[in-house]
Amino acid sequence: MKPTSLLPLLALAAANAFNYKGDDAWPALQKAIADYPKFHASELEKIKKGDTSARFLILTAYHGLGNRERSMMSGFAFALANRLALFIDFPTAECDALADRKHVACNPAELHNMYKEPPFHWTAVSKCRDRSKINGMHDVCIGKTRVRGGNVINLQDDTEEEVIRRGGVHKIGPRVFMKSDHTLLKYVVCDNGIRKTRLFPPDFFAAQRQIEAFLLRPSKDVRERADTALKAAGGCAVGLHLRDHVRADNHERVDIILDDLEPALAAAPGGLFVLGDGNNIYLKKYLIKHAQKR
Repeated sequence: MKPTSLLPLLALAAANAFNYKGDDAWPALQKAIADYPKFHASELEKIKKGDTSARFLILTAYHGLGNRERSMMSGFAFALANRLALFIDFPTAECDALADRKHVACNPAELHNMYKEPPFHWTAVSKCRDRSKINGMHDVCIGKTRVRGGNVINLQDDTEEEVIRRGGVHKIGPRVFMKSDHTLLKYVVCDNGIRKTRLFPPDFFAAQRQIEAFLLRPSKDVRERADTALKAAGGCAVGLHLRDHVRADNHERVDIILDDLEPALAAAPGGLFVLGDGNNIYLKKYLIKHAQKR
């Protein structure tokens, strides 16, 4: 099924990153990114052959789309800094409970639906079939090879400070299992051991833009849907992602949102695109209705 509720936001948010050719591109990071696919392929072959010297990071990204994107960018920076082959476990993003109860249209979304695969095999990881040997985050296979051992970082339980306490990002080890719904990117870029390598620019956002441009490119389906929507809207529109869980009949809140958007809407002939999850689907409908009246 196609994740129609996620596609427009992803494409619009990724547009600038996809076309990024900024003057602040950091040469060392650009080179590391260019060299990475060859390194990744080499480590993947080692894993398939059972070579225990293989270096890898298996990242489970979860919760909302923004959380997952931040997690994946952090994981890639972490992998670059530590010379690890990154494999992403991307659990299907199901509809939330409120959307299900209210019968709101919503479809599951998977990694390949939304992103064009980068020039390395980032989805080779899977749950192993032998369910009798489940061992939490360690129960994973890369290809047909079960991988075990390594350092577990579960950011549901471990804070970024805990990672630093263990000795810093650059000392985390050659085999890492990470579960995260937020960013470690600042900790990677600012880690004392990594800063000495000058791999990343001192500007955190410059590093993020370079990584995003390489890693999170929208899929063909996403680009086509966004192009079609924007063309119908006159080529320019305002995108709004609702994160505020308020009552749909909160007139004051709706007016504040529309007042804040007024300058941007005046410059955007295509009007307003609104994304909301099950928690604020009625606010979304109410907001669009009142925006049309304006």
